[in-house]
Amino acid sequence: AAATPATVDALTKAAGTEVRAPVAHVLSRELKLYFQRVVAVLMEQRAALPGASSAEGRDSLLDAVLHSLATDVCVRQVLPYFAAFIASEVNRRLRDLPRLTALLQAVEALLRNPHLEAQLEMYLHQLMPVLLTCVVGKRLCADPNVEDHWSLRDRAAALVAGVVAQYGGTYKTLRQRVTKTLSGALRDAKKPLTTHYGAVVGLSALGDRVVRALLLPEVPALVERLDAAVDAAAAKGQPAAATAAVHCRLA
Repeated sequence: AAATPATVDALTKAAGTEVRAPVAHVLSRELKLYFQRVVAVLMEQRAALPGASSAEGRDSLLDAVLHSLATDVCVRQVLPYFAAFIASEVNRRLRDLPRLTALLQAVEALLRNPHLEAQLEMYLHQLMPVLLTCVVGKRLCADPNVEDHWSLRDRAAALVAGVVAQYGGTYKTLRQRVTKTLSGALRDAKKPLTTHYGAVVGLSALGDRVVRALLLPEVPALVERLDAAVDAAAAKGQPAAATAAVHCRLA
């Protein structure tokens, strides 16, 4: 098929969402359809997915999409679109845990794709904020009392550590920027316990040297904040706050 100009705006709008493209790009008709299909699955656009009438069907489609993102060579040509789309959607879906989880899985799949290793470095400025948001975001679900946003934070922290290990040698400021973000979130007493939890697991994932230098010195102050939070949660009858304090202790 003949290639025609396409922008992320047009493609994602066709799939039911809209983001701004960093540059104009040329995609074949097949790659446009591929991008739209992947976006539709990640966003659960059921009307566009005849085979997704059940949860089982949607899970099967998502598995197929993630496998494609992790293995197919054609993803190289669509990578700028996926990076822009994921960055935009995470900021729009901060209380939608299922979709945040799917978007995080998409990033994980892209990071595993052996055909993208040389290209992904160019898009770390878009993907790293996504991962860090999923680590230390204030609230990543609609109902913290019942939804397991803790696992999302754990998974994102592991991915951050993997990116730092893989690209830290060539992207010299990457480790410094990540540790600054996480340690700043940990030290800020005004941040919620969910953010403190993410900072703890994020710093822990970066290895023993980071733990000794940046995490252990903050433990006394953190324990004091946790004790105060538990007392306040008990007095006010706030189970979510008490649960957050427990998770921070276990981290």
